[in-house]
Amino acid sequence: MTTGDLHIHLHGSVEAGAITVNLNRGNEEVLAAISTLQEQMHMELQEATDAVNAANTLLEKIKVESTETLQKVADLEAVIASMQQAGQTVPQELADAITALTSKVSDVDALVPDAAAPTA
Repeated sequence: MTTGDLHIHLHGSVEAGAITVNLNRGNEEVLAAISTLQEQMHMELQEATDAVNAANTLLEKIKVESTETLQKVADLEAVIASMQQAGQTVPQELADAITALTSKVSDVDALVPDAAAPTA
């Protein structure tokens, strides 16, 4: 029997667990290699799925924290506006701190492009 490389070409959509190879040649090495390949593909798919799920979880956390931070900035800006409307003097330190915070929020917002408006 001649030995050599076994090449398997997959075409089309491959889903987890969808690869089944049936060889009735009695060659245990080929069957073991195919089994190993199936295991590796499943592990790689699981690792990729886990990484995507972890990224989604992290993005949701960032979204919640960003939303809370934006609300706090808006609340602070409203307090300053209210103080100014009431004729109260806004301490310069507070005004500077709000300006710096608003700048940082804008920097973070600039990291993620705004979604394009839907076209009709």
